[in-house]
Amino acid sequence: MITKFRFKTDNGYIEYKDRAEGESKHPEVVPEVIEEKLEVFIPASRKRLQKTLLGGFDFNDIKSRLNNLYAILETRFNYNIVENVHIEHSFSDEQKEISLSFGKNVDGNETWNKITSIINQLAHLKDPLKKKFKDKGLESKFVEIEIDSYPCLQIIIDISNSWKHGYPLDKERSKKTPEITNVKHLMAISAGEAVTSSYFGFNLQTGQPEVQGDVSIVIEADIVDGDGNYVYSFSQLINESTEAWHEIIEKYKV
Repeated sequence: MITKFRFKTDNGYIEYKDRAEGESKHPEVVPEVIEEKLEVFIPASRKRLQKTLLGGFDFNDIKSRLNNLYAILETRFNYNIVENVHIEHSFSDEQKEISLSFGKNVDGNETWNKITSIINQLAHLKDPLKKKFKDKGLESKFVEIEIDSYPCLQIIIDISNSWKHGYPLDKERSKKTPEITNVKHLMAISAGEAVTSSYFGFNLQTGQPEVQGDVSIVIEADIVDGDGNYVYSFSQLINESTEAWHEIIEKYKV
């Protein structure tokens, strides 16, 4: 009998069914398959995302703003896999079928609140940085010049401003009229120095998921221009923007 794994995505179902019964006592959905089929996004700056906000908060302090940013970026990830994976299984004489979908107990409004918080936190680093530049005797216009050298920051700021003022903007940095669309929840499996191996599988007898290591349900979306053309993934945009701010901060030692 052939065992068939079926994954539900926003674009329909995808199937993986190359394991014959008896090949393994515990067939697993290996990370390579998940990465290929489900477009798993693993943050490049994951170490920074592990930092949390401690103590008081000073809105004018760059370190405090960054710590707050790290904490908010981490809200994209939900590590309660068992509660947020929906599993359906059916059996016949010829095959056993298991279907999975992610984000079962996620509220749509809560997801959008997290997305807006992340975008706004990244966009709003601009003003405290300009103040910091002035405090160090630097011209604040250098912040604007640096922003215009990073397409990711241009788009972040345009999206944030569009939520506040609506399009058309008086000053649109990216000239793309960017918007966020196709919001979804995907599975992310990561391994590195802190976690050397991660695993997601399920028991074929009970249909229950089994998780080990760094496995989460992550918020993902598409960033498109005014004509609907794909520009960035949400993860790519926020990761590149976080790195861009760090490069600016390091460059001017603020």
